Amino acid sequence: MKKKLVGIISAMMVLAMGTTVFADPSRELGGGEASGATVESYTAAFETPAAAEAAITALDNSVGADNVTAVVSFTKPTKKLDNGNYEITYTNTQFKSGEAYDVLHYVKGAWVVIAKGVAVSNGSVTFQTDSCSPFAFVKSGAASTVKTDDKLVGANTSPKTGSALPILPVLAIACLAGVVVCGKKVKFNA
Repeated sequence: MKKKLVGIISAMMVLAMGTTVFADPSRELGGGEASGATVESYTAAFETPAAAEAAITALDNSVGADNVTAVVSFTKPTKKLDNGNYEITYTNTQFKSGEAYDVLHYVKGAWVVIAKGVAVSNGSVTFQTDSCSPFAFVKSGAASTVKTDDKLVGANTSPKTGSALPILPVLAIACLAGVVVCGKKVKFNA
């Protein structure tokens, strides 16, 4: 009986340790259309998928995941202005009239605010940039503590990998109680 109890408790402990962390649900950040450039997945602009996820995690940790509406990469810009910048009009179904967005550009390993408080017009946001790579559209004010020329956050921060369940401490206490009970029975029977 004792061997069975110890075996069951050990099995519970091993299974609990292997299943306590679950991945956070993913969300769709891309999509939409652009005038003045081609819209692509933001992951294509990074060397590895892990680098892309680290950049998104850094963004989420700094402005809050609920504030990030879209992250896309623009390529093949077509509308070059006299000042040397490209003008891009990005349309996304998540943009609502009356809202305003801060536009962030991923440059040299960090998110940089390039436009603040850009108003939504007909489901679109228009901004200027000097280069194309990943861009994030964040609800206006979420990046308000960042100056326009300063870096927001780099991808070298620790990623949030999942949600840990509080079951492990409960199972550890149950296993410890089982060991104590088995130990007392051994002393009592001896």
